[in-house]
Parts: sequence; structure tokens; C-alpha cells
Amino acid sequence: MPSSLRKRASSQRQTPSRPKSPSLSPPRVLPGACVSEGSMGGVRRALQVRFADETRVEPMRDHLGLSSAKIRRKIQARGASHQVGSVWAHQSEAEADPVEDEDSASADEALAMYGKYRIPEPRARGDLKGSQVFGFKTPAKNRHAPATRRPMTKTVHEKDNAEAYFEAHGTREIATSDRTLARLKNPRLSQAEVEELLTNEPLKYQAEIDLLLQDYRQKFGKWYELLQRDFNLVLFGLGSKKALIQDFQCEMLKEQSVVLVNGFFPSLTVKQILNSITGDILASSDTFSSVPDQIAFIKETLNHEAEEAIFLIIHNIDGSMLRNGKAQTVIAQLAEHPKIHLICSIDHINAPLIWDQEKLSKMNLVWYDTTTFLPYTEETKNENSLLVKDSGKLALNSLTHVFASLTPNAKGIYTLIINYQIQAIEELGGPQNYQGISFQELYMKSRRSYLSNSDLTLRAQLTEFIDHKLISIKKGSDGMDYLTIPLGNATLNDFLELQR
Repeated sequence: MPSSLRKRASSQRQTPSRPKSPSLSPPRVLPGACVSEGSMGGVRRALQVRFADETRVEPMRDHLGLSSAKIRRKIQARGASHQVGSVWAHQSEAEADPVEDEDSASADEALAMYGKYRIPEPRARGDLKGSQVFGFKTPAKNRHAPATRRPMTKTVHEKDNAEAYFEAHGTREIATSDRTLARLKNPRLSQAEVEELLTNEPLKYQAEIDLLLQDYRQKFGKWYELLQRDFNLVLFGLGSKKALIQDFQCEMLKEQSVVLVNGFFPSLTVKQILNSITGDILASSDTFSSVPDQIAFIKETLNHEAEEAIFLIIHNIDGSMLRNGKAQTVIAQLAEHPKIHLICSIDHINAPLIWDQEKLSKMNLVWYDTTTFLPYTEETKNENSLLVKDSGKLALNSLTHVFASLTPNAKGIYTLIINYQIQAIEELGGPQNYQGISFQELYMKSRRSYLSNSDLTLRAQLTEFIDHKLISIKKGSDGMDYLTIPLGNATLNDFLELQR
């Protein structure tokens, strides 16, 4: 081949040079640039490094007005690439400002805003990659490493159990039930109607109950023998034992002196028991100033004059009016005497707790299980019920317990109301004509008795009485307040007798 053709072919085989970027300055070798002599590749790489770093420096310099030397020093301090440092090494020293760097904070802000993690614009063909400019690559993911789940941060503050409970239940509206007695289809019955219904109700398992009672009746002889040997009997078990004790009285105590006490009666007092012994059995008309004097009289009379014994029968010795310590002490003193024999029954599961060791040693009890499964017809006849008319009246036992918790002045004021009501009803001939004691009259009586020194003090006491349902208050025709006690004169007299 001719030489001219060979030269032309060789010139066509040469790789055409890459067009220069219009933004780059003419090739210029910077002091400190690693460019090999006679090689354009080194110059091209140096210019590309200079262009890449200018893209970082120019925005920061224009934005904050800082010198290029200060910004470059910051970049080098934060870990700029080796190529950038080598290209700018001599230029940074030449352009170094001798003045102390006062804009370090502004440079830090500029680096944070336009740092090496700035997202560059789309790279044109022929431009350097990020790894070539910054000197590092993003580490690849380890595909063989186990997948770790990133912990989820709680965006909502979790409350503890107590706060969550009160927040859930405290904001809810309290719904009051409207299921009252007035909505019942069946009307409220009177006490007579209730007794008639209970009497006509047939007894279930009558044959089995009769067998039980027959078995207990065979023990009457043993019971009587124990009473003669200075022991006292207490019968316990499920079911009413009133009929069984009455059978024992009719069969074994026909010719004996018997005092029968219904402990379940709401107005029963120890004074009534002692009066029955002294008046009915011992035929004494004496009056006694206190309970201990009357007990001493009974014991002395039995020791010297009386020849026969007294059988004291108490149904429900654990009744509401006999549970207090004073009543049980009197009964224990009576049962201690050798000529007084006690036969009693209990129905409350905690009834033995009313006796301490001293009372038990005096009473000398023998316990018998006499389960009868009989209904408590007589025992519950005097109990209050919401299904019976006039069930809101205050019973004597409730009055006694509430009265014991009052202050001395409050007790005196209430006693004044009782005495006034008893006297007024007797004078008027019945409770239907009694209007009550007026507030002004009660205030004058209590002030004369030094029980209340002001109107406000008396009203505070009356408020306590009303809360405990000890009294009822109503407006009269003259507009004044009148106070009444919802109890009959017989019950009030028994209450005064009990307090003495």
C-alpha cells in the first residue's frame, strides 16, 4: 500500500478527541497537580477535579460571601478527597488569610447546607462519577446478613393502667336506674295480707321434717335432766326452733314456773324481762331504781323464800335487742343462779361471739344441733320489708343504735322531743291530732336546759336527726316547722325505760 494511503488510514483509525466542556477554562497545570509530562489524561483529570470542587465552593461563596480559602479549609477539615487537597494545596497556602477565621460558624453552616452529601444534577456523558470526585463509594448491602427490623418509635404516649382506667371510667356519664318499686306491677301489700299469704303457703318436705322433730322429742328427757344438774341449753341449727321449744315446754314444764321471752321482738328490753320475774313469778310490787338492784332482789328472794325453780325460755337470744353487752350480762347473771334454768335458741351464724369467757362460765351452756328446716314465720313477722306498706317506720332497735352514737347535747335535745310528744299525744287523745313541736318552742326548751346556745347549733343537730331518720319535719299551716318522731308512745316509753 502506498505511504499516502497508509497515513490516511492511520489518521482515520485514530480515536477522535472528546469535545471540551464550554465551562472549563483552557488547560492549565496547577502547582501541586499530579500531571505526568506529555500526557493530556492527567491534565484532563485535574481540570475535572477543579470543576467538581468549584461546584461546591461557588454556591457557598455567593450565599455567605466567604472567601474560597476559608471554605476550602473547612472542606479539607471535614474529610475532602485526596485529589481535591492535592490540587488546592499550594493555592490554599497562597490565598490563606492571615486574619483569624471569625466566620467559622458561617462556614460550618454553609458546609452543612452545601456539603459533600449534596444531591448533584443529572450527570452528562463524560462527566466524573461521585466516587471519582469525592474519593469513596457508597457501601454495598450485605445480602447474606440477617435482616434487622428497625425499631418503631412510639408516637403516642402510653399511659399506665391506673390513668387509663380512670380516663375510661371517669368521663362516662353515670346512668341511674329507673327500676323503682313504683314500677312493679304487683302492689305493695299490708302486713296482714303478707301474714295470710305465708300462713296458706304449704310446707314442703313435711314428712321428712316430722321425722326430724320426732327424733328431737325423744331427747326431751335428757334435756330436762341436764337442766336439773345446773346446766343450761342452747339450740342451734337451720330452721325455726320456736315450735320445738314450745313442745318441750308443754311436755316437760307443765307444772313449772316459766318466763317466756321472744328475743326477736323489736321493742324488747331487759327491764321487761326482770319485771316479768319480779311481778309475775315472785309477786312483788316493789319499784327498783336500777337493774343491778332488781337482779339482787331476785337472787335474794330465790335464796330465802322461793322453793321452786324458774325456767327462763328465750327464743332468739341473739335478737337485735338482746345482742348488746348489757343485756347479755343481765341474762348471764340470772342463768348463774341455781334456781334459774335457761333454755334459749340462736339463729345468727355469728351468735356465739356475743359471749365472752366470763359470760360463758356463768351460763354453763350445753349445745344441741336441732336443725328443723322450718320457716321463720314468727321471727320475721316484725322485720321491715320494702314490699310491705309502712315499712319506713323507725324500729326501736335502730333508734337505740343511732342514739348511742349521738353527743350528750344531741341526746338531751332528742329526749326533750320524746317527752313533749308523749305528753302531747296523751292530752290530745291520739296521734292523729298531734301536729308536732315547733322549732321555736324546741329552741326555747333546749336553751333553758343549756343544750343549745344558738339557732344555728340547734338546726345542725336537727339536720343530723333528719339524716338518721330519727325525726320528720313538715310545714304547718302557719308556715312554721314542726318536728315529730315516727314512733308510737309505747315504743318511746320503752326507749326511755331502756335509757334509764
